Amino acid sequence: LSLRVAMPSAVERLLGNEAMARYNQVFAFVMRLKRAELALRSMWRLLRRDVRAAGCALHSLRLHVHSLRQLVFALTEHTVAYACIERASVLDTRLEQAASLEELRHAHEAFLDEVEVRCCVHAAGLPTANVLSALLGLPLKLRREVLDFVGIDVHGGEIDAAATVAWERLVLSSRRQLAFLCNALAASATTFAPIAAAAVPQQPGA
Repeated sequence: LSLRVAMPSAVERLLGNEAMARYNQVFAFVMRLKRAELALRSMWRLLRRDVRAAGCALHSLRLHVHSLRQLVFALTEHTVAYACIERASVLDTRLEQAASLEELRHAHEAFLDEVEVRCCVHAAGLPTANVLSALLGLPLKLRREVLDFVGIDVHGGEIDAAATVAWERLVLSSRRQLAFLCNALAASATTFAPIAAAAVPQQPGA
């Protein structure tokens, strides 16, 4: 997906094609966040509605989905809310104070630089961006697996022993992947580190 906006000629002269290409990188990151959010929302509704009668057999899965939702929300607040509220407010002030076209461009460049760094879509942020991409892919993978299991293993609210083991393995595998990626992100020298550190799944019984 890419962002295509028909801009007035004056705005086009101010921003230019390079700026729009940079916005496309930010837009792609936001879309990954949104896809993860929608996948988790879909799973949460499904687990609360269709398999509620299964009881504690799926309790760990519900907890895992809830933890993933909290993480994605924290990442969204850290990036999208930061750009659209905090930095956008600063940009508005700088644009109002600008006395020339050059000052307008400088204010916008500073804004875009800050947003790129925050979302790790700049060149130096590539290692962190790769971890974030894998992290945001977890909910999509988990949703596909959950839909497969729900369609096959849940009948009348009862889950047989073999299916219960399969559910437990699914959750354990996803939790391990989440822990690995969160630890990698927590070890990075980025503003995502505290969020990732707080989201590292606790080991059962810890």
